[in-house]
Amino acid sequence: MKAEEMIINDQIRKQVIEGILEKLVAIYIFPEIADSIVQRIRERLENNEYSQLHTAAELVATLNEHMREINGDKHLRLRYSEDVIEENETEEDVASVNQEKERLEHVNYGVYKVERLAGNIGYFDLRNFHNPELVGSKIVAAMNILSDTSALIIDLRHNGGGYPGTVALLCSYFFTSEPVHLNSMYFRTDEQYFQSWTLPYIPGSRYLDKPVYLLTSNSTFSAAEEFAYNMQQLKRVTIIGEVTGGGANPGMEYILHDHFHVFIPNGRSINPVSQMNWEGVGVQPDILTSKEEAYNTAYIDALQHVINNTKQREQQNSIQRIILEEAEKALSGLKEPAPQIQ
Repeated sequence: MKAEEMIINDQIRKQVIEGILEKLVAIYIFPEIADSIVQRIRERLENNEYSQLHTAAELVATLNEHMREINGDKHLRLRYSEDVIEENETEEDVASVNQEKERLEHVNYGVYKVERLAGNIGYFDLRNFHNPELVGSKIVAAMNILSDTSALIIDLRHNGGGYPGTVALLCSYFFTSEPVHLNSMYFRTDEQYFQSWTLPYIPGSRYLDKPVYLLTSNSTFSAAEEFAYNMQQLKRVTIIGEVTGGGANPGMEYILHDHFHVFIPNGRSINPVSQMNWEGVGVQPDILTSKEEAYNTAYIDALQHVINNTKQREQQNSIQRIILEEAEKALSGLKEPAPQIQ
């Protein structure tokens, strides 16, 4: 049953709201903010404001708005599931996992497009940082295909996040084998710090000493923002596009009811360079432009780099001349705008 069709009663409403308040107090990364959120929601409860919510869709929309109104944490979110959410693994859960795996296979685990553009420019459209156990081989294959390009554009405009381990894997291709500290995460629940580093070994060639451009939109979120922020702080990329969504706090999903679960951030990112993160403010592009114009802006800059770099070589072999001619032709003929992003 769809969220707008599911009618909720007082018992369901109370179970969901009380569950949220309990989790906020117990684990939300900012205890003082949690207390403020809880206080405001309880005031609304006392005023019977939530008794006017009669469908699952209304409850989800209202509580998400109220949880985020103090600090705008987009990771704080209540979700509705049409299917019953199982607490423990059962045969149905295994079937569900297999169904999800099959769904991810049909979208190639977020590796949407890998292409060599005219002028020997690499283009990598990555739409999720899925579990490295599932997508790792795809990332490796993509980077091996792109390894001999002269510049690289990584498109994160559709990327809503994923796993820090996959972020570390992709980051590793742009640095030497000497490990580089990418990010740290502090978790309130066990008061521990976890560090993320580049890998000393990766399959295939590293992409060193060549320009890398990242395309962003306001939909770029979470782990995709971590990738962009890590690479920007280490001065390894040029980010072109829009300010990203602004979600830096990792967390966990908790079941509140058969059809409702809530994501509560219990950690925060701490970049080793800035000692800050992108929570609430997003990753700021080096070149601010619309998400529709980001592709052309990056491609033109990359082509100009190839042309300048090739012309500066004292001896140009036939391959370099072909690349130069291809880049100049592409640059002069680049009139069509990038495809519109919905």
